[in-house]
Amino acid sequence: MKMYNHCDLCGKGGYIKLTAEQSEKLSQYHMGDGLVQELFPELNPTEREFIKTGMCMKCQKMMFGKAESKLITER
Repeated sequence: MKMYNHCDLCGKGGYIKLTAEQSEKLSQYHMGDGLVQELFPELNPTEREFIKTGMCMKCQKMMFGKAESKLITER
């Protein structure tokens, strides 16, 4: 599954590829049933921030000093 999101800082969009199990966890997260870092320990901080806020890698790098992901595709 691809989860699309939008960066409120720069306006760019993108998506992250999730497995079926991660997709189920995403539903739990959206219902307030857990913290992103507890539900997705296999994802790195950049990927979890993308899920949580939609912030793109460029903006995360500007804000936090680094950003890396092989799962996020930006448009």
